[in-house]
Amino acid sequence: MYTELDMAEIECPICREQVIFPQGEPNVFECPECVAELDWNGKHITGVITNRHYLFVDGEHFSSRFDPEKFADAIDFANEVMDNNITVLSSFGHGGNSIVTEDSIIDSMDFDRSFSTFGIVFFVISLMGFLLLLSNGAELAMCMCMVPSIFVLSIAFVGGNTHTSEDLVISQSAGGSYGQGNGIGFVPDSSYYAGYVWKDKTFTFNSFKSVNENHYVELRHFSYSGGDNSHPRQGFMYKMKNGDVAIGSYGVDKIYTSVHNLKRDDLVGDFEQILEIRNQLKKKIGIYLPIKINFDSVLTPQKIMKIIESDSELSKLWKKLKQGK
Repeated sequence: MYTELDMAEIECPICREQVIFPQGEPNVFECPECVAELDWNGKHITGVITNRHYLFVDGEHFSSRFDPEKFADAIDFANEVMDNNITVLSSFGHGGNSIVTEDSIIDSMDFDRSFSTFGIVFFVISLMGFLLLLSNGAELAMCMCMVPSIFVLSIAFVGGNTHTSEDLVISQSAGGSYGQGNGIGFVPDSSYYAGYVWKDKTFTFNSFKSVNENHYVELRHFSYSGGDNSHPRQGFMYKMKNGDVAIGSYGVDKIYTSVHNLKRDDLVGDFEQILEIRNQLKKKIGIYLPIKINFDSVLTPQKIMKIIESDSELSKLWKKLKQGK
C-alpha cells in the first residue's frame, strides 16, 4: 500500500497531464490519458514511446543536464527536428540533419566489403614477404614490409563500416530512406540547451536544460601547427557548464580565430570575436552568459594573464567576458 510520500506527481511529456508514479520503483507505465509508454527509473522519466521513441540518457549528473519538468518541451523540439529539419543555434553550438537512402547504404557496405577483401589480400602478401625476409635477417625491411599492411587492415576492419545491416533494414522499413542528425546548443527561440542524436524514429537526448545566469561557457585555447596535408588552425574549444558539471563536452565544438602568437592585439581580436558571438546569442535567448577562458594549452599561461592584466583595454574586455555583461 503506497502513501502520498511514496508517490511522485509527474507531467506526461506527451499529453502534459499529471500522472502519479511510485518513487524508488523502476518500471514502464502507460499514461492513462494518452497511453504513451513512460519509462520510469524510480526518480524521473528516462524514456517515452509513442509511434516514436524518445530517450533521456540517465547518468550521474542527470539533474545538472536535464529539467525533467520540461520534457514535454524537449519532445516538441525533437518532433520539430525530425519533421521540419530544424537544428540548434550556431552561436556556441552546432548541429545538422541528413537523409540516408537505401542505395547509399548498399554502396557503402559494398565498398567496405571490397576494401576489407583488399586489406586481407595485402596483409597475406606482406606476411609472405615478412617470412621471406626473416630468413635473411633483414629486420628493417621486415618492419617496412608489415607496417603498411597492418595499417590498411586496421582501416578496413575498424575505420570503415559507415553503415550496418541494421541501417539497411531501417531504410527498407521506412520506404527507402530515413532521417538522422545530431546537435548540441541552444534551441531556437528559447533558453534551452540541448544535446542529442537521432536516427529514424529514435531521438536520444543527453541534455535538455533551461540555462540561466548561473551557467557559463568555458573556453579552452587550442593551436594546431598543421602538417603536410593540413593548415595551421587556432581558436577555442567550448562547453556549457553548470558549476563543475559540463552540459556539453570539448571536441568538435570550436570557435576558430586567426592564427597568431597571442600578442596583445591578437588577444583583443579574439576577445572581441567571442563577445560578438555572445551578443548575437543574447538577442536570441535573452541571457548574457559569463565566459571563462582557459589558456592551459599554452606553455606559459601566466605570461598571457600578465599581458591581460597590464593592459587596460584587455582587462576591460576580460571583465566583460567573465561577468556576462
